[in-house]
Amino acid sequence: MLFHAMVLSHSLGFQAYLVLFAWVIIPLSFVVLTPVLRQRHQAPTLLLLRVFRSDDRIETLFDQVVERWRYSGNTLLIAGKDLSLRTLEPDELFTFLSGHIQDRFISSEARLQQALQDLDLLPDLDGRFRVNDFFCFDGTWQRVLSVLAHRANCVLMDLRGYCSERRGCSYELSVLAAMPHLRKLIILFDKQTDRETAEHLLKSSLTKIDWIDSDAKSDFEFSQKILKPLLTA
Repeated sequence: MLFHAMVLSHSLGFQAYLVLFAWVIIPLSFVVLTPVLRQRHQAPTLLLLRVFRSDDRIETLFDQVVERWRYSGNTLLIAGKDLSLRTLEPDELFTFLSGHIQDRFISSEARLQQALQDLDLLPDLDGRFRVNDFFCFDGTWQRVLSVLAHRANCVLMDLRGYCSERRGCSYELSVLAAMPHLRKLIILFDKQTDRETAEHLLKSSLTKIDWIDSDAKSDFEFSQKILKPLLTA
């Protein structure tokens, strides 16, 4: 189109130059103004928690819900093998291939603070916000969880298959119960979820809790059941 406008400029005169000007100034304005417009809006932050398991249900949740949420705000999560194919970034791949993957793990308070400073909370040019994952050791994940929960506005927790023996999830529930700043806590459950134990751990919570039954006739129904309360948090 730009080439055609230049050709037309010789035959149509001033009108063609207006077309040429529009094709130059509009993209340039987008590049210049996008950083300014980004900074005016503080996007909400979602913390994604889940029962670690080997099936593909968490990947479906990520594809159907988190990927759509990314047009609304940021996502924080503790990294795990269950979502490695969904959250892997090019720099993480290069780090892995170079044999320095442990450099990405949170090993100390100083490393955690550095990771927080490095968070990319601005949307990409396509309008989607980033998924920021944190690699943790057994001795650091609880501290990381607490910090991420304080930074989040809302939490989506996949408790499908949860039982009292899942001590990690039980700890997460107790931490969330002490986070009154959260706008909303959305919990996904199924027939195997020990909901009684989960509700007991959350009994002191001041946050509005939405319990979402994972039973759905289609992927669309499944995603809408979660996105509706999430996007109105």
